[in-house]
Amino acid sequence: MFIFGLLVSFIHVEAKVHPLFAAANRQYQEQQYDSALLLFNQLIQQYPDSHQGYFNRGLCLYKTEKYSEALLDLNDCLLLDSTFMLARFVEAMCWQHTGRWEQAMQSFGSITEPEATLLSTRQRIKNYHLSVYIATRWYYIIAMALIFILLIATVISLFSAAKNR
Repeated sequence: MFIFGLLVSFIHVEAKVHPLFAAANRQYQEQQYDSALLLFNQLIQQYPDSHQGYFNRGLCLYKTEKYSEALLDLNDCLLLDSTFMLARFVEAMCWQHTGRWEQAMQSFGSITEPEATLLSTRQRIKNYHLSVYIATRWYYIIAMALIFILLIATVISLFSAAKNR
């Protein structure tokens, strides 16, 4: 939720520039994403070279769980400004929600270090690699658990036998 608060405040900064941004931001903050989408569409028509319009519309689409559409807008945003790391983060979240883990990890991995600390992407990448490791080696983990259980059972039976003497 912190991230989306940061994103809303970022939209709010842009809202001071143009009245249409102010109206769209107000709709977004009131969680009226469909109305905000219409306003962001108008902004994109007026300013097609502004990455901010695509980002804001993509964010609205993300909040309405239209991840594939959001990815298109976020891609347009990143084509206009490839250094916009918040757009990269939302893009990664969209990939994650659609189950495209490899693309999500690529997006998370391309977030630069200062933003990675803010967005905890490095931890997400570590968790992903751990999940992949466990998923591909689950049988070793089960075998080790069985060996551990047998070892504990053997030690218990030895101590019981020694105690009964």
